[in-house]
Amino acid sequence: MMKFKKILSSKLYIFSCLMILFFLVFSIINDKYKNESVQEKFFEMQAEIKRLEKEKNSLLDQQNYLGTDVYFEREARGKLSLQKPGEEVFFIKSLEKNELVHTNNLENQVESKINNSEFFNFIKWFKYFLE
Repeated sequence: MMKFKKILSSKLYIFSCLMILFFLVFSIINDKYKNESVQEKFFEMQAEIKRLEKEKNSLLDQQNYLGTDVYFEREARGKLSLQKPGEEVFFIKSLEKNELVHTNNLENQVESKINNSEFFNFIKWFKYFLE
């Protein structure tokens, strides 16, 4: 019994216990830090997966739209100047660039006006008064 108390009170025993305790605490803290780092990367990857899935769905929707008859008709009307039987085609002179704009219907007229103008109306007025 006396020998056991002597060993427990020795400096070497206390030092080795402190070293083991320090090593255990250091290992626990290091593992916790690595776990948080891995968890953070996991959440970043989950967010990246969601973003890429949204992008994939958007591209699939665009691909599906490009294969429809509506798209082919719109492109044929706009770029090839084709028209349906009995339909009238109007040419509108653009005010900004003095070009002829070919349109088949009201939707194309509005879209071509927006696409061919450099700025929206309020920006034009702003530039007119301040420049």
